[in-house]
Amino acid sequence: MTIFRKWMLLLLVLCLALSAFGGMAETATVDVSALREKYEENALNVVQALANYACDNLNLYGNKSPFNRKTELFEQLRKFDGGWFSKTRSRAVDNLKTDKWEVVSNTEFTVNATCDFTIVYSYNRSSETFHCGWKLTYRRADVSSAWALQDVNALPNESDALKAALYNSQHDDITLYPVTTHFGTGYMAVLEDPSRMYVGTIPKFGAKIAGMRIDDLCAKYNAAGGMNGGGFEDAGGAGKGGKPFGLVISQGTQLRQHTPNGEASSVVIGFDENDKLIVGKYKSNEIEGLKLRDAMAFNYALVQDGAAVQNKNVKVAYTTRTALGQDADGRVLMLVIKGREPDSLGATLDELTEIMLQFGAVNAANLDGGTSTCLYLNGESIYSGFRLDCSRSIPTAFLIAPVK
Repeated sequence: MTIFRKWMLLLLVLCLALSAFGGMAETATVDVSALREKYEENALNVVQALANYACDNLNLYGNKSPFNRKTELFEQLRKFDGGWFSKTRSRAVDNLKTDKWEVVSNTEFTVNATCDFTIVYSYNRSSETFHCGWKLTYRRADVSSAWALQDVNALPNESDALKAALYNSQHDDITLYPVTTHFGTGYMAVLEDPSRMYVGTIPKFGAKIAGMRIDDLCAKYNAAGGMNGGGFEDAGGAGKGGKPFGLVISQGTQLRQHTPNGEASSVVIGFDENDKLIVGKYKSNEIEGLKLRDAMAFNYALVQDGAAVQNKNVKVAYTTRTALGQDADGRVLMLVIKGREPDSLGATLDELTEIMLQFGAVNAANLDGGTSTCLYLNGESIYSGFRLDCSRSIPTAFLIAPVK
């Protein structure tokens, strides 16, 4: 190496060192103590507002809103689906706290804000306490402008992690993982053997026929567990749960025809004779060629052939969600996101897609979420969006056969 090149290399190293030192010094000019003193009340108001929002759609859009109207976050909240707790009158917010104030740069800082939110249910006067936790991100355009809340991300739920750890210690054929989204938390259950997954149904379909809960469907088929499936007739949210929309194939027998023109039955979701998950929009005359052994239908594909599917014009942004996927090794991915609750507002379709891709999904689809959402494993309701029971009455479900 020539002397000139040595000097140039030394100069480059010195410049990099000075640059790094300068960046540290610039960041250090933001006083964390001063930020906390000025913005702690705002952070606590935000976490309290988020918890309340699931209960009664607290007016986040008024003049006293802690949210910046010009942010994407504000627009996302405007599309929130609302909650089971919208008619709950009795509630209490306690233990409001902040911690982990961190300066990311001279134009960004983050803080964790938490509270305990206790609800007294109107139907039986029982109470339940939710520990709500969110990581808040504040930003400003430059050092002379004001700080504003720009992003919110749910903190990992400790009870979810404990439930998953306990379940995994007792079972080794299905692995349960806690997951988080922008505004919510939930679970991913991974089934190693896809041949165990099939479609279970009620004995007879009909608008005037009552569906069955997931636990009752599991008992009927002697299944090890299951999750809710496709769409069904549910006028005003008060349907009996006995009439599915679109294609239904159960253990090799086709029970209903494919109706690809309906929004609630446009996407085929099912396993073929080789235990591969098939997801996509197909014409009625293409169904036979897919060689499906178990299938149903709903409205959105999430991942196809390893690539994310772009879903536009989705009416509801954040809500309780259910999704089914499969990775390249054949493992079945069963995802539920808690929603409409003080500690978890839910997820978007894009967030479902992101989680599926993180778990290696090559194909995945959205299932009928909302109050239909339910993951039931080995006699335990891991999560149900229908809070009065382990699930709503439904006509079909993806079930899991016992280990052979």
